[in-house]
Amino acid sequence: MSEAFVYMWYVASTGMYYIGYSGQNLDEYTHSSRDEEFCKFVPSSKLSSIVERKDFLKNIPKGVRRRVLARGTREEMIELEHELLENRKAKCWDRYYNIITSFPPPPMFGEKNHMFGRTGEKNPMFGKTHSEESKRKQGEAKWKACVSPEGVVYASLKEAARQSLHPYQTIWGWCNINRHGWYWEEDLGKPSKLTTHLEQCNQNYKKSEETKRKIGEANGKACVSPEGVVYVSIKEAARQSLHPYSNLQRWCANNKNGWYWKDSPPTNLDNFFA
Repeated sequence: MSEAFVYMWYVASTGMYYIGYSGQNLDEYTHSSRDEEFCKFVPSSKLSSIVERKDFLKNIPKGVRRRVLARGTREEMIELEHELLENRKAKCWDRYYNIITSFPPPPMFGEKNHMFGRTGEKNPMFGKTHSEESKRKQGEAKWKACVSPEGVVYASLKEAARQSLHPYQTIWGWCNINRHGWYWEEDLGKPSKLTTHLEQCNQNYKKSEETKRKIGEANGKACVSPEGVVYVSIKEAARQSLHPYSNLQRWCANNKNGWYWKDSPPTNLDNFFA
């Protein structure tokens, strides 16, 4: 019997995803995200009752889907979750509700030590577990001034959490990686970090616009499933097959998993079902 599982939520109305890991009961657990928009669609396991979550999972609304990606030991699933999120962060992070690729955030501990603490091992860089070091770092940041997306300067992280109503740990994570417009006030005089962030945002925006353009062009193209079913459009294929629209678009474009565009059938079948 598997100890844990990695799952993915998809919200059709926003086109956004969320990937997570859990060792809890599949029929009771939803997610641990505190993203306000995501929590409006899927109740959080931390902020909602077990009765509410069970009822939601039995009657998941149209346009919201959950998929279990893998099952296994806790260590295997923790590692898989991190690998998947690192992959998304490098390619399409703007389409995910996730804030960090693992907890605590890897930048604080070095890439080679990002999993220490999650398995109870010691971090050789500090001689402490990840959890202990994370608490120390958050404690030091409690009195650091930070700036909100609206330009409001808060004298401390604690004050920012009190006034903005965002969780303390969430703002701390956002400021560390300049996410959602939050950053430490001390970084204001360091153009390199902020410039890099803005450049990354522009790149993500361009990628997003390019993706939308390609998807728009593919909207009216007929495609063929592995079973030989011809769909008049990729939108119709997604509706009937229940596969995510973006997955079908990618599969057809690359002739993967048996899917292809009707007007350009595959000529090389070696990797057709890879």
